[in-house]
Amino acid sequence: MLFTTEGLGKYISGAILFEETLYQNHQDGESMVKKLSDLGIIPGIKVDKGLNPLPGGGDVETFCYGLDGLVERAAK
Repeated sequence: MLFTTEGLGKYISGAILFEETLYQNHQDGESMVKKLSDLGIIPGIKVDKGLNPLPGGGDVETFCYGLDGLVERAAK
């Protein structure tokens, strides 16, 4: 619904999408990326897969995982 809001591109210049959204289609069959592009919004992608606890780091230290395999996912 958000990706079809008339005039949205006047206020938003870019959107970061989860990887799964990158490949999803709207109910009318058009891709979500095309919907954003038609509004003048630059689609981007969240490339990591989130945070995990850092071994030995207690409750507060984390690391970002999912960057391994990034080249292959980005090529898609």
